[in-house]
Amino acid sequence: MLKPIGLYSQRAKGLKEAAEFLVNEYGGEFPIDLEKLLEIPHIGSYTAGAIFSIGMDKPAPMVDSNVCRVVGRVFKDLLSENPTLKEITELVNTLMPEKEFKYFNWGIIDLGSLVCTYRSCCKEDCPVKSFCSTYFESKYKDTDN
Repeated sequence: MLKPIGLYSQRAKGLKEAAEFLVNEYGGEFPIDLEKLLEIPHIGSYTAGAIFSIGMDKPAPMVDSNVCRVVGRVFKDLLSENPTLKEITELVNTLMPEKEFKYFNWGIIDLGSLVCTYRSCCKEDCPVKSFCSTYFESKYKDTDN
């Protein structure tokens, strides 16, 4: 099952360690506290957010590299020059709606993987260009020359 996604021996070892921790510490159940989820071996902030948001149906940011890129570009003016994961996560948390948080998370992830990609930004078909700091900056800079 893990072989197609690569690094299967490392992933299998990590899954085993996480499962053993869950059984020993929480009787095989995921804790319902986001901070406690982060104590589980091999569970980082993205995975904890996914477990909380998708698995437990509770609002939690799912911040991966796509989300960092989108938020960093769109809200460039609200962030420090080199924003940390914590800073981006806090901003995403303030933007997240109370009810449709799963769609919000998936939408930003999809936006970063399909439109606002690593190699390409500021596309005319971008659905958030009307309030994107980087889009505005690129268009303003182009007309300034």
